[in-house]
Amino acid sequence: MTPCAHKGLILAASFARLPARSLAVTEGWSLNWASAASPQQFARVLLPWVYSPEFFEDPQNFELAVAAIGQAPIQPAAQHDLLAQGIPSARLQMPDCAHSCMFERATQFNQAVLDFLADPN
Repeated sequence: MTPCAHKGLILAASFARLPARSLAVTEGWSLNWASAASPQQFARVLLPWVYSPEFFEDPQNFELAVAAIGQAPIQPAAQHDLLAQGIPSARLQMPDCAHSCMFERATQFNQAVLDFLADPN
């Protein structure tokens, strides 16, 4: 498939360059991942960094997320600003939430996707 054959592309929960603190955190995650007994154990270290404080107000959210990661481990994030720079007419939206905006702010996320798909440009 050629790029010109597609109307649009939606990239969700990706990021670009990391500040020094975030780089140190992700390097720590890499070390923890290598020594983790299971994806669920790794999730218990990772999730407090990627979900907002509001997410943790319902304790069930955390346990459901840990279980989901155990079934489908986390994939590396893309570098969104670099991608957006290379895509003509790209539109980059950054919602007011943590890394998992499609779960934490599902209504707003879904509306942004629908608005993008409805845009004739």
